[in-house]
Amino acid sequence: MTLLTGMFPQESASLVADGPVCLCHVDVDAYESARAVTEWVWPRLAVGGIVVYDDYGFASTPGVTRYVDELRGAADRVYLHNLNGHAMLVVRADRALKAAACGSGWAALPAAAMDITPDTVALITGANGGIGMAIARKLHAAGAKIIVTGRRADALEPIAKETGARVILADLARREDVDRMHEEAGEVDIAVLNAALPGSGHLLEYDAGQIDKVFDVNLRAPVQSARYFGERMAARKRGSIVFISSISGKVATAGQSLYNATKFGMRGFALALRGDLEPHGVGVSTIFPGFIRDAGMFHDTKVALPSGAGTRTPEDVARAVMRCVRENHSELNVAAFEQVLGAGLFAVAPSIVAAITRASGGAQIAAQMSEAQKHKR
Repeated sequence: MTLLTGMFPQESASLVADGPVCLCHVDVDAYESARAVTEWVWPRLAVGGIVVYDDYGFASTPGVTRYVDELRGAADRVYLHNLNGHAMLVVRADRALKAAACGSGWAALPAAAMDITPDTVALITGANGGIGMAIARKLHAAGAKIIVTGRRADALEPIAKETGARVILADLARREDVDRMHEEAGEVDIAVLNAALPGSGHLLEYDAGQIDKVFDVNLRAPVQSARYFGERMAARKRGSIVFISSISGKVATAGQSLYNATKFGMRGFALALRGDLEPHGVGVSTIFPGFIRDAGMFHDTKVALPSGAGTRTPEDVARAVMRCVRENHSELNVAAFEQVLGAGLFAVAPSIVAAITRASGGAQIAAQMSEAQKHKR
């Protein structure tokens, strides 16, 4: 046994013997500390190698919890956790199988993860809101050239001035505007499809035109954009499409049927499209925000959550976008622990989650949000 002293990995990683790592126990609760250890050890793990995180899922340790949640969606790992503060990531066998195949004369799949350079062009739809603005700032800070789209020039002007972004005015409920946006944008390397309408409220409160509008903006427009930009990315063997969905794409809630329909649909489309475009070097990712404070649909309603319910920030969503572009994650959750746990449980026991949601006041929250968002129908 060797005892290493000093900060790890910054000061002592060089003392670790070469060879595959089988187990790494991460007992730090700060986001950056957990990230530093994981980024050092993950490439060195053997197939079946395990990283164990302590203090996961506790309100007092949001850093390590948020970091582990960001790691969960990648295809090269299995994620497990319990309710006693432990989370585990296990290296899947297919990571090694793919590497072995490439090294033994098989044609390697193009790497869909991509770097951002000064020549990278990134398009963000729905950039007039706080989440879209945060994404634009993050991509601009990384060096990309920015294109922002939205319905109102006055709402886009601040972020355009801040980032030097090119502005395209488009109402995604109008099909001719969607086509024009594509033509004006031209060749892009990163497409962040963020624009959406709330779609909240009981289905019977909507007329046919309002239903069409929700589907046009939330599902049809991103599908058409993925088709347009994806074809051009595939021809260049390079690109990234990032869908901004919602935890409502994993958990159905009374009073949210239209919004759930579009976000569940987006998830299924993105997962299938990922398989279609991977051989062409194009990454496809989906991000699932939960309740976002400071900006966005939920924030704008001014509805109060029950005591203890967690939130995330627009900057958290922007960081997830960067990880999807650079690491080609299939899915990332940007939501509080209880929302992620509910999504996992919903997949196997939807009626139980529905009962828990009702008992915890979910119907009242949905009704309050619907009332606050009626003007957006």
